[in-house]
Amino acid sequence: MSKLNDLSDMNLVNRVQLLGDQAAFKALVLRHNARVRGFLRRLCQDKDQADDLAQECFLLAFRHIGKYQPSGQFSGWLLKIAQRCYFQEKRLHSRRAEKWQQFQALETDSSHIDDPVDMRLDLEKAFETLSENETICLTLCYTMGYSHSEVADISGFPLGSVKTYIKTGKDKLRDLLEPQLTENHNV
Repeated sequence: MSKLNDLSDMNLVNRVQLLGDQAAFKALVLRHNARVRGFLRRLCQDKDQADDLAQECFLLAFRHIGKYQPSGQFSGWLLKIAQRCYFQEKRLHSRRAEKWQQFQALETDSSHIDDPVDMRLDLEKAFETLSENETICLTLCYTMGYSHSEVADISGFPLGSVKTYIKTGKDKLRDLLEPQLTENHNV
């Protein structure tokens, strides 16, 4: 396995495509597991669901690796599959998710009603207020280091939309977090 770790993604993909080398695919999974799971955790905001979707993503990647065309990074291809898994899961369970979000919204609202002065927003809570598209674009760009054009390729959004989602998402985060930072510095 240590020899496989030294190979590039493309060499590992070639081994899987040409030889059906499961050890090479395992090396790809180990290499990209944290990135895929981290991306899905940010989208799902549920660790267990994100882990399940990551497994589904890697299964789909293995089944369809013969279709992979090296036009971009392999990690981008995986993240595109992960995003599709997320949207499919969301469509299949939208009713349940909607009820859960309503429950969480009531719980969150009631927990802040008693003492709004002590309300603290952390980054993850702030991300919950963003649209899915803003969350996807900001996560890919700032958490995972992809360029705007790579984010457009991975997400399937037009480049102009990616830039808009990033700008509006950053503005929303700034509006939410700036008062908290100011308050914390003044304490």
